[in-house]
Amino acid sequence: MSLHEVAGSPPGFQGEPIQATLLDCLSDILRHDRLVPVFQPIVDLQRGTLVGYEGLIRGPSGSPLRSPLDLFRVAGENGLTIELELRCCQTLLRRFAGLGLPGQLFLNIGAPALPRLARDGKAMALNLESLGLAPARIVLELTEHSVHDREHFPGLLASYRGAGFQLAIDDLGEGYSSLRRWSEFKPEYVKVDMYFVRDVHLDSLKQQFLRSIRDIALESGAVVVAEGIEQVEELQFLRGIGIPGGQGFYIGMPESRPFVSVPGPLLCELSRHMDEHKPTPASAAGKARAGGYRPEVSDCPPMQVQPSLAPRDTAA
Repeated sequence: MSLHEVAGSPPGFQGEPIQATLLDCLSDILRHDRLVPVFQPIVDLQRGTLVGYEGLIRGPSGSPLRSPLDLFRVAGENGLTIELELRCCQTLLRRFAGLGLPGQLFLNIGAPALPRLARDGKAMALNLESLGLAPARIVLELTEHSVHDREHFPGLLASYRGAGFQLAIDDLGEGYSSLRRWSEFKPEYVKVDMYFVRDVHLDSLKQQFLRSIRDIALESGAVVVAEGIEQVEELQFLRGIGIPGGQGFYIGMPESRPFVSVPGPLLCELSRHMDEHKPTPASAAGKARAGGYRPEVSDCPPMQVQPSLAPRDTAA
């Protein structure tokens, strides 16, 4: 999921006559550093531990550009996309360090903005040092749409990885070249597009897709993170077939001060599957083929999930 993937448009701000007003609004946000960072937890579904957070951005409360979708739309219409991306990354890094959050920070940045953030991986590592962050704690998330300079980008990416940064392929399955990117970049993390997670417990084709991704990841050494988990049945299926990581509203909402350890109800929900006879990915897949996946009965209290801020708002 990218920084600007949220639903909604500024109410009452439609049409050409207001473009200048929205640009003024965006300029004010950038000039006065009014971007609002939030962090959505990513959890290890197999161990019940916190992996880290995806950094997301919103506009200031009450602004017609509160929605990241609108922020990036107005930026794109006025040639300010790279400038906005840089500010988002800088804001998220400062806030992540300032809060002392544990684990890794998953940071969305487009390929055109990466050389503007720092000339290479070593320069970026020095920038992080001033914040007290190690490069190994930063995961750069790339989508297939963000890679345009096929000639120079691999070298730039190699400099970042050589300095200790990690890489994630975002929204796997959304476009035709996702698997090619996986093969080319050999990322540490692969984030599966939420389309394949939504109602996965009811869809045999989505189930097979996720099993295939799991198997490729086991071969490549990548860690799979399923985005957009919003139902307990989705969580149970994903954990049952051995998907390592999960993110979504059911696990945790994007918050300015997110939880720093896995909450009790979620830990209970995950631990219901942690027993001496935990199925291997192969046996879980076999069970699904034999008669379909069935969640186990649990005495855990139900998770209390907050309503979405907007339809599929900043969910991962």
